[in-house]
Formats: sequence, structure tokens, C-alpha cells
Amino acid sequence: MGNTTKCSTMGFIPSCSTMGNTTNCLTVGHATECSTMVHTTELSTMGHTTECSTMGHTTECSTMGHTTK
Repeated sequence: MGNTTKCSTMGFIPSCSTMGNTTNCLTVGHATECSTMVHTTELSTMGHTTECSTMGHTTECSTMGHTTK
């Protein structure tokens, strides 16, 4: 797994960074918007799909079936 996706929650601002491209996810109210070309909550990394969803105050990022909080 050469590519690693790190998701860290700073206060109420979860940030998802990928190797090369950095995408910031801002939490507005109870909605999470990922700015990547169009409004989408899916981040694609080298063919792999990483989903980042904010449930309440918890940010869950699943990578290749694995769930990382």
C-alpha cells in the first residue's frame, strides 16, 4: 500500500490530504463539503476510492475496506 491517506480532525475541521494533491474538507453545520472540481464527498487516489464522511463530530475515513478514525 504505497499510497497512504491521512485524515486528522482539528476542532471541527477535518482535513484529508493525499500524496501530491491536498484536499481540505470543511464542516459547515452538519454537512461536509469536499472541494475537488465539483461538490463531492469522494476522494480518488491513484484509482483507489477514499470516502470521508462526517457523522456528528466523528470523521471516518475508509481506505480499501479498512476504517481509520
